[in-house]
Amino acid sequence: DRVNNTKLTNSVLALVLLVAFLLYLAMITPERFGAYYDDGMFVAAAKSLASGQGYRTISLPEDKPQTVIPPLYPFLLSLIWRIIPQFPSNLTWMMLLSVLSTVSFLFMGYLYLFKNGYATRWQAIVVLALAGINWRTMLLAGNIMSDMSYSALSLVALHFAERITSQRH
Repeated sequence: DRVNNTKLTNSVLALVLLVAFLLYLAMITPERFGAYYDDGMFVAAAKSLASGQGYRTISLPEDKPQTVIPPLYPFLLSLIWRIIPQFPSNLTWMMLLSVLSTVSFLFMGYLYLFKNGYATRWQAIVVLALAGINWRTMLLAGNIMSDMSYSALSLVALHFAERITSQRH
């Protein structure tokens, strides 16, 4: 019975993640680019890195070092820019990075809650489903923003921190 319950929860988990992924994919539209200040900053920094100009704010009249945003997300975007250098065609692929980051965040949230004993499998699935359809999560999933990438990385860090702490006690 436990094996069947695990298979069922894993199937429901996969279904919830698939539905979230498809929902977020449907939200990708390059026309939304530029609606926020941050997305332009990230893309300009990515172009700067991809074109070999370093981590700079190339969108300003004076080419200055980029000091406003952390470099990891622009670096990831710059990898996309190097593969698909045609702007604005590459925006869709950059938005896909946010979609994948959001689905990773949801999955890592599930693992964090369940593996650390904060929730049962079913409770963790409900939490990830509710987080997945939250309007803020959906907004961030379809835009070029660093929030979901850093959220996923934060959950990975929390998971490992708790794992190390529990091994010491």
